[in-house]
Amino acid sequence: MLLGSCGSLPTAENAMPTTTIGDVVDDVAEADVVFLGEQHGNPVGNFQELEWLRMLHERRSHVVLSMEFFERDVQTTLDAYIAGEIDEEQFTDEARAPKGYQREHRPLIEYCKKHGIKVVAANAPIDMVRKVSHGKLDSVVGMDFAPRETSAPKDAYWDAFVAAMEGHAGVDEATMMQFYRAQCLRDDAMAESIIEAIDSGGERPLVVHVSGNMHVDDHLGTVARVRSRRPDLRCVVMVMETEPSLVKRADDYYTLIVPPEPPKPKKAESHEDDDDDGAHGDGRPALGFMPNYDSEGGVEIEMLREGGPAEEAGLQDGDLIISVDGAEIADTMGYIEILGSLSVGDTVEVVAMRGDEKKTFQVKVGSRNN
Repeated sequence: MLLGSCGSLPTAENAMPTTTIGDVVDDVAEADVVFLGEQHGNPVGNFQELEWLRMLHERRSHVVLSMEFFERDVQTTLDAYIAGEIDEEQFTDEARAPKGYQREHRPLIEYCKKHGIKVVAANAPIDMVRKVSHGKLDSVVGMDFAPRETSAPKDAYWDAFVAAMEGHAGVDEATMMQFYRAQCLRDDAMAESIIEAIDSGGERPLVVHVSGNMHVDDHLGTVARVRSRRPDLRCVVMVMETEPSLVKRADDYYTLIVPPEPPKPKKAESHEDDDDDGAHGDGRPALGFMPNYDSEGGVEIEMLREGGPAEEAGLQDGDLIISVDGAEIADTMGYIEILGSLSVGDTVEVVAMRGDEKKTFQVKVGSRNN
């Protein structure tokens, strides 16, 4: 995890020596908001999230956990579960717990339940996000659970978003902006939820917010929207990387890097020695198809790249991908987020609907540069 405060970034000239976990936790515990940006599906990172919540809770008795992975319209259900008023099965059903919840974020929720810690369902509801991604921003303004303010300026976050979408053919700037507005809607909703938790009355809590890396990287996204609303707050950002190290780089700026997840076993059918499918080399991970950007309930394959990983695995134009590597895909943006967590050369399980038939494929992740 890369960790830094909401302030200027360090330079090589002011780099400082290695420090200890205890020093970092003591420092971070003095903040108002800690943003934990995860690599989705990395079990080492999920363990780190729990450890950071535990260590911060030891130093600050009033902690609130805020989560991207639950939407604002399920807050009542989440509260009822933390209070012990409903069982886990009812909670995960009514709160629309994401696929992978049991292995990824359940330990965080159970820790909060055990210790009576408030958990904030911070994200905008998915139906609202989809409307914005389809160009219907005006239809969500003023709706229950929508952020009171949302904006999508063409700033550094826009540049990062466009870079993340790089390699997906068929996206003109107008379509890109619609998806960017949907991304910003999420960030504005999460920022507003965080600030509401801070201003809820009584002793000011330390809010620990867990989300995907993209929402907090480089102090952009949700972080920037918290700062624009409340510049008085001290924020700390932690973004996952994968080499074991802990370095103090400057005042209020650290690098904490977690080890990678254990390597996945190689599958005989993955053809590890076959370089023709584009699964080796530099570049961003790709499965070798152009998505239909209006997809819902998954991501539809609009055009396969000839000889690409998806075609080699047996996928076809028109297939609707509903999960990748065990992570459920709700829409095209969800697919793009999951794609960014994959590694070139890995073999992943892809589940797709072909008409009414569910099919499973083993796809070797390729590179957009190939």
